[in-house]
Amino acid sequence: MQGILARSICGAATCLMLMTSAVIAGTQDGSGNIEEAGSEQSGPGDRAGGTPTTVSFERDIVPIFRDSCTMCHQPAMPMGALDLTPDAAYANLVSTPSMNSSMPRVTPGRPDLSYLHFKTSGQNAQVEGGGFGMPWGQALPPLQVDLIDRWIKQGAKDN
Repeated sequence: MQGILARSICGAATCLMLMTSAVIAGTQDGSGNIEEAGSEQSGPGDRAGGTPTTVSFERDIVPIFRDSCTMCHQPAMPMGALDLTPDAAYANLVSTPSMNSSMPRVTPGRPDLSYLHFKTSGQNAQVEGGGFGMPWGQALPPLQVDLIDRWIKQGAKDN
């Protein structure tokens, strides 16, 4: 979708650069669509409508935390007593009580009962959660929030 938007609002030279970058970062599937790097198929039949159905914590979720969360949620001074660095994130999230809500941080299989869902979608006040939506100052893109929700729905596995 970003490629379509980019083509409609930029000049030909810029679009060529964007498309070249996308090809370098991803791969082309048989339909000519460009897939994001790291979105490889996990097994036979794992694609539904062109979207990988198996979300990997290591491959898909850790990079979101690394790029958007670990500036504050790191061992030296973990905001909200939450370290989201790669070696600590899973243990600090799954089936772990939240400090800002009566909900667990992540309830496997249930984004609707996972404070992480409300925190990353900016809806934490709806469940009487404290603090701000995360990341602070700029919300995660909807596709990343959806990826986190899909990981939770799939059982929040450490894979």
